[in-house]
Amino acid sequence: LPEVQRTRLLQQRPATDAVNVQPPPLDPGSELVDLWLQDLACCAVSGAEPAAELEQMAIEAATWFRRSSADMQRWLDAAWKVRLRWEAVDPQRVESLDQGVARLVFLHRRAGEKLVFCYGGLQRIEADVARPLSDAWLVGLQDSAGWRRVVVLASEESRLIWQAAVPLQITRIRGVFLDDARLEGGVWVPGGMAESGTVSGVLQVSGSLRGGRYSSWFAPLLAWAGPHS
Repeated sequence: LPEVQRTRLLQQRPATDAVNVQPPPLDPGSELVDLWLQDLACCAVSGAEPAAELEQMAIEAATWFRRSSADMQRWLDAAWKVRLRWEAVDPQRVESLDQGVARLVFLHRRAGEKLVFCYGGLQRIEADVARPLSDAWLVGLQDSAGWRRVVVLASEESRLIWQAAVPLQITRIRGVFLDDARLEGGVWVPGGMAESGTVSGVLQVSGSLRGGRYSSWFAPLLAWAGPHS
């Protein structure tokens, strides 16, 4: 800017800064606002891995338009799920994930890995006692070279808490109505619920009435089992 215009702008700046900024006069429930904020959520999750500062900016933008942070969290989660469908062998499985889990997959996956399967309904087995892991999901990841790994992601702790090598050691646990799958040989990750080696790394995955029989519901998981499972 020329010197005269720059001086005039600097003189006007204090008065501009003193103005009490208000959100634009838009209807918070209008379709236009929703579409704009949903597009903003998609932009906030476009990086290779989650960026907390971008997501926070999206949340602040939502409050500017008089929408709650919970609304933007829901749109962010939907945007992460859209991205994960493109990185999944079976995109339909992504829909079953709890809020926040799709983001965790991108936070902990390695470059080139795709989601092969995911299961909720997990239990930690200690001395034959099953302890529910209500917020945890078992996730199978595989890269283009065929390297595979299985991990458990806990949405409440936002971290990886368990992992096991492939091939998996899987035992069928028969029940009255449903059969579960028990995974042995895994370890709890240090900094999670237990230090590695102090608690047995045995995990149990519940069967599903909607998923059908044991062999069909656990088919993707059983495909990664060892010859003696």
